[in-house]
Amino acid sequence: MLKLKNVSLDFRSPDHIQVLHDVNITLKPNKLYAIVGHNACGKTTLLNTISGVEGYTNYTGSITVENCCIDQLNRRKRARSIFKIDQNVLDYLVPHFSVYEHLFLSNLAATSQRGSFFVSSKNRDVKKTIATSLNDLKIDLNPYFKKLIYQLNGGHRQQVALSCLFVRKPKVALLDEPSASLDPENSIKFHEILYKLTPSLNAVILVVSHDIPIITKYSDYIVIMSKGEIIEVIDNEQKNITYLDVYKKMGLVH
Repeated sequence: MLKLKNVSLDFRSPDHIQVLHDVNITLKPNKLYAIVGHNACGKTTLLNTISGVEGYTNYTGSITVENCCIDQLNRRKRARSIFKIDQNVLDYLVPHFSVYEHLFLSNLAATSQRGSFFVSSKNRDVKKTIATSLNDLKIDLNPYFKKLIYQLNGGHRQQVALSCLFVRKPKVALLDEPSASLDPENSIKFHEILYKLTPSLNAVILVVSHDIPIITKYSDYIVIMSKGEIIEVIDNEQKNITYLDVYKKMGLVH
């Protein structure tokens, strides 16, 4: 469970611009929450604040993961608990690392203890764990295991990022417009896989998106933000909300 209580953020510039205003929300595991809103309404800022990006840590209020205040976690524990993928997936993936190296390191991040990073990438147990995870995910990356990230197209890079998420199994996963660089077909496929994956992750999934028709179909809750505030949380589990309903609540149509 991820809980934000009275969270506000003020960029300490000469103008003291407040970008988050008294945000209160409780997010349950095994559910996919889609954050929508106009540009500069605070969506990405909210994700950066939760993940502890430099420059976003001077917030007021509290953020807890499974009743543990994130401010009490050191950098290592916070990184293991919270997984973030930015709009440009290459901000997370390393261009000259292979697909398998990414999956191997994600597995280490999920299971290793201090001092055990010398485990061989040829370790049979690690390979078995990765193979099992990919089988459960129903993504076939075997043909690309030895390929470097820069050699893959956008769709396959996103599949690698999703696979790393599944292998790593964080408590909170934050995805900032993860399909922005994909064509419509691959964008739909990405969100469909992520939505089907969510119940098996035992994590809070929080996705920023501007693609309202897609997230209306592939989300459990829709969080509408405006001017740094959460103005409404729509229960979408029964899928009785249309994208036009969301547009209306955002003030885009009448």
